[in-house]
Amino acid sequence: MRSVAAGRVRPRGRVIWLVASAAGLLATFAWRGAIAQTYAEEEIKAAYIYHFGTYVDWPESGEGEPDDGAITIAVLGDERVYDQLSRYLPGRTIANRDVRIREILSVDTLGDEEILFIGYEKNRQLDAILSAAQAPGRLIVTDTTLGLRPGAAINFRRADDRVRFEIAQTTAAAANLTLSSRLLASAVSVDGVPNP
Repeated sequence: MRSVAAGRVRPRGRVIWLVASAAGLLATFAWRGAIAQTYAEEEIKAAYIYHFGTYVDWPESGEGEPDDGAITIAVLGDERVYDQLSRYLPGRTIANRDVRIREILSVDTLGDEEILFIGYEKNRQLDAILSAAQAPGRLIVTDTTLGLRPGAAINFRRADDRVRFEIAQTTAAAANLTLSSRLLASAVSVDGVPNP
């Protein structure tokens, strides 16, 4: 009797252990899924793009008078980030100025937007776009695995399975933009030098 009972206890113990393990794994996957749904990559990038603008000392325009018009973010080559910015920006400001969003289909239609985000869909033409998009007072943000390209001040990259960014401070300075030390400290690297 004891041997039979013992034989039954062992399988039951294994079943309970397996069920508990599976439940733990499912809970882990469900939690990760919820995080992924809550913070999709395009949502993170949209939030970053807005916040980049809040960490810039924007130059004055004209005769030394502050520009009282809105700050405009143009998006080229990433409809999902554009959609997220359209949802994220209403009611927000940068440097006490309203913020607008504009989707452009070509660099030829770029106006005087202060921030330009060039999405991954345009990476094949990136160097030509960067060359054409340079303008004083414009912050250019890219999304390429090739790293910072000449003309881009900020580039998104994956690090430790997270969306992070790298900065070319010299490029920002050439566009007459000063980036805050807090933004520089948050970057993976600044001018090719990794942050500690």
